[in-house]
Amino acid sequence: MKIALLTIHYAYNYGAMLQAYALQKYLEDQGVSCEIINYISSKQLLEYRLFHSDFNAIGMLRNIRNLLTLRTQLRRKKEFKKFRNENFHLTSILSTVNELKALLPKYDICIIGSDQTWNIRLNAYDEAYLLPFKTKTIKAAYAPSMGDKLSIFSNDDIRKMSQWIDDFMYISVREKETACYLQPYVNKQIETVVDPTLLLSNIDWDEIAKKSKRKAFGFKEKYILFYTVKSNSQVVKYCKNLAKHLNLKVICIHPYNQFEIGMHAIRDIAIGPAEFIHYIKYAEYVCTTSFHATVFSVLYHKKLFCPTDNRRVTQFLCNIGLNESIIDLQKPNYVIGNPVWSNVDNCIQEMKLKSTKYLAKIIHHE
Repeated sequence: MKIALLTIHYAYNYGAMLQAYALQKYLEDQGVSCEIINYISSKQLLEYRLFHSDFNAIGMLRNIRNLLTLRTQLRRKKEFKKFRNENFHLTSILSTVNELKALLPKYDICIIGSDQTWNIRLNAYDEAYLLPFKTKTIKAAYAPSMGDKLSIFSNDDIRKMSQWIDDFMYISVREKETACYLQPYVNKQIETVVDPTLLLSNIDWDEIAKKSKRKAFGFKEKYILFYTVKSNSQVVKYCKNLAKHLNLKVICIHPYNQFEIGMHAIRDIAIGPAEFIHYIKYAEYVCTTSFHATVFSVLYHKKLFCPTDNRRVTQFLCNIGLNESIIDLQKPNYVIGNPVWSNVDNCIQEMKLKSTKYLAKIIHHE
């Protein structure tokens, strides 16, 4: 059995890279051969380069920022590249749908992986993630997301997507709301499954954390790990007040949040995926708006503050009974109770069992 995995693996984003690693490792642990298709479109190359040619105000400011932090940005990219080279089993580089179509017959199954592979509003989106062609290779989808706001998609968008999604033999998505949204447009049952990062155990993730160059960090002083997806002054203000309340220092690992400058926090942004997990593992608390930072915080039983209305984050926390970790910035709360982690673990285990059964159906072509 040879499986090809097509996902957004090239992004300089912790969650994107770790979910790709997790799904490949899980499949290989089941005894199947699995390669990540090294698909890098021209659009993705443009999206992830440091300097852009758009000369509007935002583009110019972004270029100036990256120039001022060039050494740090290059070190960060080096850590991501190292993680890819050490942990991924990749094909040769492909950059077009036609090249992908020619490659697929080598594999029994092609799984479109998790993360926002079906978010057609994403800058790095490419139609390749819909496999828009006929092939003898079995098409399957494992936990793709369409992003936070389904309202941005028009009926025409969904019709165009669904004509190819309906060609998949196995269809699953990460969020229940997305499943309900897509179901009327396709003829097959859409399953809801967990993000690939939840398929692995803490022991698996500990092996990645051990590779961190920040081994001494987290042992000397207690700290709050702060990680946002986008720059947001209100979220920064909340974390600053949280740190005062808890009397702890803050470590920030977001590479671009300019509002953090006035926090008097430790900013460590030239880090890769291993350091990302390490910082979460040894944090006393985590304050984040990120879905994957939330997932790893839960896996490591961290007290968690999520000052966000991000649908993917809030739905996940509600599903596992951690509603109290969802922070309303209009009525901010700086104290939460002690979670009953055994109940949380049981919820995750139940969700994981459903997901592994779904993957078994794909692997064994049931």
